[in-house]
Amino acid sequence: CIKPFHNPRGSDITCTLITDPANRIPDYVPPPLEGQRPMAPSSRRVGVIAVKAGMTQTWDGSGARVPLTVLLIDECQVVGIKSEEKHGYWALQIGAGYRKQKSISPSEAGLFLKQGLPFKRELIECPVSEDAVLPVGTHITAGHFVAGQNVDVTGRTKYKGFAGVMKRWGFKGMPASHGTSPLLHPREPT
Repeated sequence: CIKPFHNPRGSDITCTLITDPANRIPDYVPPPLEGQRPMAPSSRRVGVIAVKAGMTQTWDGSGARVPLTVLLIDECQVVGIKSEEKHGYWALQIGAGYRKQKSISPSEAGLFLKQGLPFKRELIECPVSEDAVLPVGTHITAGHFVAGQNVDVTGRTKYKGFAGVMKRWGFKGMPASHGTSPLLHPREPT
C-alpha cells in the first residue's frame, strides 16, 4: 500500500510500505565468484574504510533501546594485491574517497594510473589469507559483511585544537572565592 504523508518543510512525500511478507523484496545475494574456493573459519578477510556519519537507535524485543552507529562507505575499492611470492605475505591495498591528481605525489598517482583506478583519498593495507584475495577494482560495500558478524574497529580521534592544561590534563586552577584575583596573586613576580 502507498501512504502519503505531509512533510513540515513544505513538500509532500510518498512512502511505500510493504505490509504483506509475500510481496517483500528478497535480499540481494551476490553470485559466487568463478574459481573461488570456500572460505575456512580461520580465513582472514579484507576490511573496509568508512567514516562515522552519525548515530541512530532501534529497540529489541523487550523494548530496550539499542544504540547504532551509522557508517558511510565512500567508494571503497581494492587498488593493489601483495602476494606471498613477491612480498612474503598476502595483503590487499584498499582505497576510499576521491582526490585530485595534483594533490598526491607522483609515485602514489602512478599506483592508481597503472591499475586504471580513480585517485583515492585514503589508502590502507589489510592482511588477508590466500583464499580471501579479491581482484583489483572490486568495490567493497556493506554487503561484504553479514548481519551479526563480529568486527574489529579502528579509528582516529577528531582533532580538537590546541588545548590548555585544564582541559587536557584536568588541572584544577585556583579557588574562585575568598579574595582570589589576578591583582592579588600575579602570575609573574613583580
